[in-house]
Amino acid sequence: MSHAVWMDFPNNRCGRFLKWLFTTVLNGKAKLYDHTNKELVFFKDRLEIKAATPTS
Repeated sequence: MSHAVWMDFPNNRCGRFLKWLFTTVLNGKAKLYDHTNKELVFFKDRLEIKAATPTS
């Protein structure tokens, strides 16, 4: 499984500032990676449970 996540900041003064703030001060890339990984594990577990459950 894979999961692609991206954020698009406008190419103006405010957008460049927000991008800088997100990537440096807030450490947004690492937090986004951690969150996405947790989502993938959650969905993987749900799919495996559903696949293992017999249907009637």
